[in-house]
Amino acid sequence: MALYNKGSGRSANRLADQRRFKINLILKGMIVVFGFFVIFVLSGGWKTGLFVIVPVGFIFIKLMKYFESEVRATRKREKHALRGAKGEDNISDILSNLSNDYLVLNDVETKQGDIDHVVISKQGAVFVIETKAHGGKVTFEGGKIFINGKNPEKNFIGQTLRNAYLIRDDIKELTGKIVWVNAILCFTNAFVDHHKAIRGVQVLNKKFLLRYIERNKPRYPVPEIWEKMKLR
Repeated sequence: MALYNKGSGRSANRLADQRRFKINLILKGMIVVFGFFVIFVLSGGWKTGLFVIVPVGFIFIKLMKYFESEVRATRKREKHALRGAKGEDNISDILSNLSNDYLVLNDVETKQGDIDHVVISKQGAVFVIETKAHGGKVTFEGGKIFINGKNPEKNFIGQTLRNAYLIRDDIKELTGKIVWVNAILCFTNAFVDHHKAIRGVQVLNKKFLLRYIERNKPRYPVPEIWEKMKLR
């Protein structure tokens, strides 16, 4: 079994918690607005005439609709974050099946965000894995990826490349050497039409992940990477 930490999905779960907290704040805001409206009515505000009642009623309805739409949107984003955390846990479990010649680091913190997974072999091969839990089908056209025929909500290729550069710079700082970092965009649920490299990023389905890692050996072994990254 590979040496690995069990911290996968921490950042995604933290994001889900933040969105859940936002939902609670919105619901409290709805209660406050409703409370003010009830006080207005009970205190005889309805007697002030249409020139007051109509604007107050209009504002009340608009605010409640706004709060409702924000709750729906935030709940949807919360579900996405939880789905992402589950996907990262799934990939972490798969990576744990690598031999003890591999070091697996989950949810690696950097100054520019968290990286889902980093894998390092004893010979110094380095892999950065960006995990996506989208369902459906991944296809390729014109050097781009499409999910169910649509553009992804983010630039997944650019995100994966950025993470690869961050780890490359981190390793350079630790060892003084520039190494090749294998960038992988891995889908846990979607069917990938065929495995393809886009701008140097290998796009594949989770069932081919271990095979890809085990087949890719470093051109120029840098074994000290293994030891120094274990101390992170």
